Amino acid sequence: MRRNSDLGIVIPNRLGINRVLQSLPPSYKNFVMNYNMRNMNKEFPELFGMLKAAEIEIKKEHQVLMVNKTTSFKKQGKSKGKFKKGGKKAATPPMKPKNGPKPDADCYSAKRRDTGSVIAPSIWRIEERPCQEEERRSTRDRATPDWYDPCLNVMIVDNNDEDPATYEEAMMSPDSNKWQEAMKSEMGSMYDNKVWTLVDLPDSRKAVENKWIFKRKTDADGNVTVYKARLVAKGFRQIQGVDYDETFSPVAKLKSVRILLAIAPFFDYEIWQMDVKTAFLNGDIEEELYMVQPKGFVDPKNADKVCKLQRSIYGLKQASRSWNRRFDKVIKDFGFIQCHGEAVFTRK
Repeated sequence: MRRNSDLGIVIPNRLGINRVLQSLPPSYKNFVMNYNMRNMNKEFPELFGMLKAAEIEIKKEHQVLMVNKTTSFKKQGKSKGKFKKGGKKAATPPMKPKNGPKPDADCYSAKRRDTGSVIAPSIWRIEERPCQEEERRSTRDRATPDWYDPCLNVMIVDNNDEDPATYEEAMMSPDSNKWQEAMKSEMGSMYDNKVWTLVDLPDSRKAVENKWIFKRKTDADGNVTVYKARLVAKGFRQIQGVDYDETFSPVAKLKSVRILLAIAPFFDYEIWQMDVKTAFLNGDIEEELYMVQPKGFVDPKNADKVCKLQRSIYGLKQASRSWNRRFDKVIKDFGFIQCHGEAVFTRK
């Protein structure tokens, strides 16, 4: 309830109590049945007090069951006799022996001597040999099931359609024209957002490298619908304190998202999903950061220059933080108010 108030959402008392009763474990079955039969209209503090009392009673029942099911762990040793008055020990009757032969761990076999055609029991010789048990092994023939074959065939087909790992592989592939169009679209977004400017690299700085990432997007039938290329900076080469300072970016809590999704149908709210294309390109960079020119798009007139970044791109350490700050500023300019306790939730 405190989280709901932080989000600026008021839930009716009856709805909240029903949600609490539905979320109780099965051990509270009798409590829920009694509450519904008596049609109790309690507030949350009163309900929590009743739940605490019910919890104590449930624990007592479990303790009684544990006591009834305990067994005696008293040591059972050999009988040592009983004592009578005067300190003398009285002999106890011996235990009655069990019927049947004494178990023997050795294995015996009878072997006949070659003394003639007449065999008498007196000429049998008994040899003692160690008893060896043969291991039980299945004699069934094992074969590989047939249903592995289609799986292997599918894996072989998929491996032939792997996405290019480098710029050179994309240019050598049969779909090189489509990959070039995808890279031109990505560079068009860079130019439209004025992501960088070409400058000379200072002597005390080092430019961050970049890489092209290629990905095919398919539909439900496996047909390729989009060829996508993304320019990503190698952020692992950045130096903390020089290329970036802070990288923290808030993330929505899963509990808060579930609460909003549960409340929306109750109040008949509409849920809209918004996707920002090349979101990170909208974040401003406060640090002084340099990057080499991407492969395939090097300016021939300024080949010795580097890109001084003005906006964040994918792969940078501070990309997520810079985008969050830009989005937070724009959304507040439209009159939205940040919720207390949830930095990424706003209301109007």
